[in-house]
Order: sequence, then C-alpha cells, then structure tokens
Amino acid sequence: MIRYLLRRFPPHTVGLATVLTFASLQSLYLRAVPSPELDLLAVAATTATFVLLFVQLRLVDDIDDFHRDAATDRSPAAGRRSHLQAGLVATIGLTVLLTMRHWPALLTALAATAAMLLAPRVVNHPRLPGHRILLPIVYEGAPLLIMVYAYAGWRTYADSAASPVLVFGVTGLYWTAYEFWKFSRKLDDAGYRPYGLGPRGRLVALAVLLAVAECCVALIYASHSLPPIVVGYAAAVPLGFGAWIAAWIGTARSGSRPGSRPRPAWAGLSFAFVLQVGLLATAGA
Repeated sequence: MIRYLLRRFPPHTVGLATVLTFASLQSLYLRAVPSPELDLLAVAATTATFVLLFVQLRLVDDIDDFHRDAATDRSPAAGRRSHLQAGLVATIGLTVLLTMRHWPALLTALAATAAMLLAPRVVNHPRLPGHRILLPIVYEGAPLLIMVYAYAGWRTYADSAASPVLVFGVTGLYWTAYEFWKFSRKLDDAGYRPYGLGPRGRLVALAVLLAVAECCVALIYASHSLPPIVVGYAAAVPLGFGAWIAAWIGTARSGSRPGSRPRPAWAGLSFAFVLQVGLLATAGA
C-alpha cells in the first residue's frame, strides 16, 4: 500500500497540494470568524480526514480501472485489486473514527464517500434514466462535498458559524480550482476526453470554470466577511489565468491544434497553487 501511495498519491506533489488546499480553506474561515484558541488535535484530525477523502477518491478510481490499467502496468506498485479494496475500507474506517464525535463532519464525509462509490456504478450502467445528468453529478459532486467537508471540519473547533454566503463562495471557488486541474492536466493528450471533450472542448470548459470562479468571488465579496486584499486577490487570479490562456491560444502556430502542443505552464495544478498560496498569505496578513 505504501508503494501504491508513493506512486499514485505522491506526498511531495498531490499530498502537499491537498494539505495546502485544506490549510488555505481553513485560513479563510479563521480570518472570517477568528477563534481565540485552536484545538490542535481537532485541527490535525480534520486535516487527516480531508487528505483521506482525496486518497479514497484516488482508490475508487483505480479500483474501477484496475483491470484496464493492469494490462499495461505490471509494476509491483500497481498491487492487487484486493489490496486496493482493503485500503479503501481502511481509509473509510479511519474517516469514521476521526469524525464520529461531530455529526455534521461525519455525514459530510460519508456523503462524499457515497458519491465516489456511486460514480463507477453510474458509468457502468449507461441505460440508467438520466444517465448523462447523473454522471457529472456524482463525479463532480464528490470533490464538491470534500470541499464542503473543509467547512464542516472547521466547525468542529470553531467558536461560531461563518456566513452561508461566504461558505458557498469559498466552497465553489476551491471546487473550480480542482476542476481546472482535472480538465487541464492532460491538455497535451488528445486521447484524454473527459465527457467526450477534446482539447478544444476542454479549453471552453476551462473558460466556463474561470467564469464560475469569478461568480464565487462575487459571493465572497457579498458576504462582507473577508478584507478587500483577500477578495481582490481571489478575483485577480481567475482573470489573470483567463488572460494567460487567451495569450497562449493567440500565440499558437497557425493550424496547430491544442492537443498537438506541449502542455502549457498554466495547466495542471498551477491555478490551484497560485490561488491557494496567495489566499493563504493574504488571509494571514
């Protein structure tokens, strides 16, 4: 299992990005509703649960794709499907143990897990009524619920609740950062087609996500919970990445296709990293 995690959830990249995401989220809520004293054990438990939920997301995906991936990957790190299933059960059990004292956090975490487990079933039953609608709901709903858990986890040690408008805005903003990574991470691979979208279709999806991010910033502004420097930075990042993408498209060679070029520097984790590091810094200023 350790080999698997090092390969599929490397601590120096994905693990670090996950912890950074949680720390940044918590910094925004703490800036909006300061707590005189922090329960460090509760903070550690909620951080661990947040990471475990993303590990579950990775495990569920790899369990579902195991037989297809095993045909091309025979390395020891690939493991056995039963080992992955045991790892999934273990992470779910740890999640329950870490959240069982706080019902909102427990129910939010279990809802995220349920969405993850439901997604492969929806994929494998294309004749289900409303299949095309259910598919994005369960697939994109799981990371959304994980971002909701970040607030539920914060409430386990916070003195009072944050504004619902702020929670909607922050949750949506961080969800768009995750989705930006998802749709841009293999932009140089024309064979990677989430929801059937080719490279050009994914560029349109990225533009929509950046627009959604700005709408979420508008909610944060409307909540009057965070200082102007935080809101201004949150608004500037999607605009900056939108301009960066537009410049990248404009400077492309005539006749070349997005999927035929190397992956641009703005793709992958870049948007999430710039957004979250900046918000962590401005919220702590």
